Amino acid sequence: MKINCFLFFFICLFGAFACGGNNQGVSEEQITVEKNKTILIQPLGDFPVSLANSVCAKIKKINPYTIIGDPIALPQSAYYTPRKRYRADSLLNYLYKKVDNGDVIVLGLTYKDISTTKGNYSDYGVMGLARCPGNTCVVSTYRLSGKNMESQQLKSQLFKIAIHELGHTMGLPHCDKDSTCYMRDAKGGNPTDELTGFCWSCKPYLRKKGWKLE
Repeated sequence: MKINCFLFFFICLFGAFACGGNNQGVSEEQITVEKNKTILIQPLGDFPVSLANSVCAKIKKINPYTIIGDPIALPQSAYYTPRKRYRADSLLNYLYKKVDNGDVIVLGLTYKDISTTKGNYSDYGVMGLARCPGNTCVVSTYRLSGKNMESQQLKSQLFKIAIHELGHTMGLPHCDKDSTCYMRDAKGGNPTDELTGFCWSCKPYLRKKGWKLE
């Protein structure tokens, strides 16, 4: 599903009203639940439409206010020529300027290699990066298993990386309480096939943020 600017504004406005309403008769726990923010899935360059639709459908089960934007070009200003890849931190700044709406979280999708500065590494390759907390994150399929964009394994891994980075935008740090938690630190590897869901510690936090988690 693609949207134009007018429709995007309407959906965001609808989401704000739909999450509101009279709190009479609800429990204290329900009152403390925050309103869901709209998640805008933003394909970058010629990212495969079917793959964007796949991750959108899965995220929408957790946050129904999830939409897909029209593809936008990867910015040349984020391209790091020495390593022939894109700087993830620059992509976050780019996405922020494109939307700049506090009620919207932008998830950028690319199949290009991305990197950031980490510790003593000035250009460290990553699967994803997010502002924690914040309203921008970006993920890449470059370091995921296989290059077949239609494989179920790649679709599953992409969702797990995407939901991990979205968790960071909600303010969640990396989790060391459960090795199967979506918020586990990859530490330079790709453990996504071992991840099964949010753990007992992370799940209640996200529920209070309005996420629909079993």
